Amino acid sequence: MEKIKRIYRFLRYKNERRKVKQEREIKLQQNLLIQKSGLTNSNKLIVFLVPGSDWFSGEDNITGGILSIASLLEESSKLNEVHGGDTIMMTHPGEHLLLKHKKFKNNITVYRYDQLFTDFPKLKEIILHIPEYLVPYFLQPQLNNYLQELKKLNFVHINILNQNIRLMPTPNQVKELKKWANLVTQTTAHEKYSSKEQWEKYGIPLHKFSVFGGPHRYRRGTFDEKLDRIIISPDDRPYKEQVLNNIKNQLSALDQVIIKNMSYEDYLSTIANTRYAITFGEGLDFYFLETVFCGGVGIAVYNQDFFPESWQNIPGIFSDEIDLVENLNSFLADLENDVKLYKTVQNQQYETSSQLYNFEEYQHNIRKFYLGEYTFK
Repeated sequence: MEKIKRIYRFLRYKNERRKVKQEREIKLQQNLLIQKSGLTNSNKLIVFLVPGSDWFSGEDNITGGILSIASLLEESSKLNEVHGGDTIMMTHPGEHLLLKHKKFKNNITVYRYDQLFTDFPKLKEIILHIPEYLVPYFLQPQLNNYLQELKKLNFVHINILNQNIRLMPTPNQVKELKKWANLVTQTTAHEKYSSKEQWEKYGIPLHKFSVFGGPHRYRRGTFDEKLDRIIISPDDRPYKEQVLNNIKNQLSALDQVIIKNMSYEDYLSTIANTRYAITFGEGLDFYFLETVFCGGVGIAVYNQDFFPESWQNIPGIFSDEIDLVENLNSFLADLENDVKLYKTVQNQQYETSSQLYNFEEYQHNIRKFYLGEYTFK
């Protein structure tokens, strides 16, 4: 039946025919590159799973989560003397294949998951980092053969990358995951849910990673260096259109730029000389933080799952969508008309964000994870 479905999709959809051709070429390159890499003699691997290419475009998607995973891989690769393994990135089983992320600078080859069981004859141990939202797919019955293969290894450690608490699997799904691993852990990206309550909910060790973003990575520009421009996250919200129309009607001098179909480098170049950023996503995300670290002012609705409670009093953080709709324009107008006020707000956001995100602490946290020194055991 599955074979018939594949034939039908191939005949029916142009994208499917493109995908088949593209994946045939990717597999050939992956097979050659894995042999040249020297990794095939590894007896221990640190594997980061990522989503594959988009079926419609055949290209990779760029998200804050992908950037974070790439950074975690880079930092993990520096810690061979700690964990004793080789680091590698692979597409999640069942995903469309991908050879390289092309929308941000990196030198990471992305292999396919089934290569674990064909190209690593000496493999005995594995640490498998899985994004939280992919865990339910990892447990699908059709992937059972891959899970059975894991059972053949001496030690399997599965770590759930909890980058968004709202996307975490259920406790029962985590319990199911335990059947296939000697150890299951979760690592967190945000301070708010790096908590005892989150640890107790799932009954597995929890460790705070944080994220790679920090003030050291950016040049902090001044008000006068920035354009009358506001960048907008691509996330959808019911109130988004009204917010943007209000800005257009009352603050027409502010140019609106929605971040979409843009490389990470182009995005960084854009926010570097932009005064404001409004995120319709989780709130405490890269759209907000990176703009602030570049000297801009971030705007978001307070989200109790991600923001520390103290952030409710930070200018630019609105209590809810109604507050945002009703008061955003006056907030922006005040900043535009008073450079001193702009600097005061920007300083408060910058200092608060800098206290929460520190790159050296992030690196230290990653080291502690591989040493087994978890935040909550």
